[in-house]
Amino acid sequence: MPIGSRRVVPGALVLAASAASLSAQAPGGPAAAARAQEKAAAQSATAQATLIANLNAIGFAQLDARVAKIAAITTRAEAERRQREVREAVVDLVGGRQSRRSRRHARRIPMR
Repeated sequence: MPIGSRRVVPGALVLAASAASLSAQAPGGPAAAARAQEKAAAQSATAQATLIANLNAIGFAQLDARVAKIAAITTRAEAERRQREVREAVVDLVGGRQSRRSRRHARRIPMR
């Protein structure tokens, strides 16, 4: 599943449900209901395609910026600085470091 598409799927379900409920009230019977559902599905597919295209554009722009930053590295000091930045970013993404080191105190449960 592409990134970000989870937000579109519930919207598609809401559109389909609303189309189904309106079709029960709309004149024209089952044929009108089927057309309404097809229209809702088409709108959902269009919205999903637009979302994916926008997210891809953002991602490719970020990749281009990353490539430019890496291409600008010419010295060992710059490479080490970049390495520190990347490590800090990864640590932040996984939840950061412990704020303090504390010993884990095991509880002893007496056996009877």
